[in-house]
Order: sequence, then C-alpha cells, then structure tokens
Amino acid sequence: MSLEKQTRETADVVPEPVECERVQLRAMTSEMGVLQRANGSARVVQGQTAVLCAVYGPAEVKASRELYDRAVVEVTVSPESGLSGPRERLLEQLVTSCCEAAIQVHLHPHTALSITLQVERDAGALLSVLVHACCLGLLDACVPMTSVFAALTCGYTPGGELCTDPTAEQEEVCGGCGLARSQGQSGKLCACVHQGGSFYHIIETLRGWKVPLSSHLQNFFF
Repeated sequence: MSLEKQTRETADVVPEPVECERVQLRAMTSEMGVLQRANGSARVVQGQTAVLCAVYGPAEVKASRELYDRAVVEVTVSPESGLSGPRERLLEQLVTSCCEAAIQVHLHPHTALSITLQVERDAGALLSVLVHACCLGLLDACVPMTSVFAALTCGYTPGGELCTDPTAEQEEVCGGCGLARSQGQSGKLCACVHQGGSFYHIIETLRGWKVPLSSHLQNFFF
C-alpha cells in the first residue's frame, strides 16, 4: 500500500487517545560496521523487516550541486526488488527531513553526505526501519549530530483499535501514518506521512508515546 500525504481528515471512527502502556514494538536488532568500503554502515531488523544502510562522506561535490553554507544530504532508497518508484521517492524525502533535522550540516559546507538504504525485506513499518538504520549508519560514520532520531509507524483498524509497528498484513487494513521524531531536548517532529485515519488523534497518540518510546529507543541505541 503506497504512502500518500493527505491534508484532509477522514475518519468514520473517532478513537480515543491511547495510553502509553499500550505501545508495543516488534523485536529490534542491529549491527554496525557491516560494510568495509563505506564511511559508516548499519543493518537493522525490526520484526521481519530488514534494511541495510551505507553512509559516504562528507565528501567533495560538484560545483553545480554544492551549497556554500552547509552540506548537501542525499538519500537513496532501493526497493527489495525492481526499480525505484514514487513510493521510494517519498520515503527518501521523509528520511532526508529526519537527517537534516539532526545532522550539523553547517560544519561541512561545499560537501555532500550520501546515504544509501537497501530494503532487504519489507514486512511492515518500513519507514521506521529506514530511519533507524539511517541513524545508526550516521553514528557509525561519526557524523556530527545534535541528537539521535527515531520513527514509529502506527494505524487504526476499521474497528478503531490502535495498531503499533504494524506488519505488512496489518498495514493493508489499517489507516494511519508513519512518524519520525528527533530525540534530545527538543524531541521535535521532523517528518510525518499520513494515510487515512484521523491525523489529529494519531498526533495526540504520539504525544503520549514520547516517554515510553524514548526509553525503548535509548536502550536500543545505547
């Protein structure tokens, strides 16, 4: 099911905000430094979804692409099979937003930072796994950042029940969104893609997840 950004709220069922105790994530494992030729790399598995990340740079860039006051962040998402399409372009934009919100790009003007994300298996909540793999790859490359960042995919079933970190089968019946939150003191929301469901209630749910999600991901990252 493709991810499409929507601005209109469409919800037949208006769910109540969800308590923190009901937030559940699939098992997450990671490995850093898996590629020798990259400046930084990481592989993240969340449930059955797996993503490999490679980070190159900061390195010199052609004059036509460089920025005088900051580094250029380039993210490429390669699908599990076949050619990239509109879905991958959207995922690239969302991951780029997360990276630019955390990386201290002003420290490396006239350079480019290239991030390649290879989807090994998409079994649901792909945006979240892409974001986690990207963050660990940047940490492995020792790229200066103001904070780590994390993502969470959620949705509501037709009956109004919350589904966190859904599988591919659950995504077929859930309306919801993928959310990326920058950790640290600000904890700001740096990317969001909405598909169906009530955007207002999903955002309210995210606010309730801030403490348990931060605790869970702190244990994961550190």
